[in-house]
Amino acid sequence: MTWGLSELAPIIDEFILKYPDIRLDVQLNDQHVNVLEEDLDLVLRLTHQLIDSSLICRKLTEYRLIPCASPAYIKEHGEPQHPLELKEHACLMYNLAGNARKWRFFKGQKPIDVYLEPLLLSNNSKLFHSALLAGRGIALIPEFVVSDDLNSQRLVPILKDFDTVTLNLYSLRPGSRTPSSRLQVFHDFLCDHLTKIKTTRKQP
Repeated sequence: MTWGLSELAPIIDEFILKYPDIRLDVQLNDQHVNVLEEDLDLVLRLTHQLIDSSLICRKLTEYRLIPCASPAYIKEHGEPQHPLELKEHACLMYNLAGNARKWRFFKGQKPIDVYLEPLLLSNNSKLFHSALLAGRGIALIPEFVVSDDLNSQRLVPILKDFDTVTLNLYSLRPGSRTPSSRLQVFHDFLCDHLTKIKTTRKQP
């Protein structure tokens, strides 16, 4: 939902302006949808790892997950130097029902899983983005949500000596169906704009 509202919506606006005769039906959902059963022309899926399927898949772009907090939070509570120290902090966590409440970091190739009891748990990262800016805690959050805040120093990255899991954006469509020319136009437009965004966005 958050990616759709913050990243996809402006692209949709530009697409409609350029191709006013092509009609779109865009559904935003954080839940896993079945491309075939729901008769969808195209699905955009943001995930760590894509499950093998018979669908035609293309990776469009990727986003880093960034651990960060406000300067006010760090001043009051201190800055953790190791992921395990997050257990002593107020954490703001994105989580879907049924998933483990953990964050994964890497030191080299070694994974470090941190199981947490978060101060705020939500299935929408925009919700706890406000709490993050208000100094309520630490979040591990996609770069597209906080890149402007990091560049303006409203938020600061932490645990920079550790790597995090990457979120990949994929397009999926049924292999049994030949894409229409309209769908191909939209897909090409989307790919071009995502590439431009990745190239021009300043890395925090």
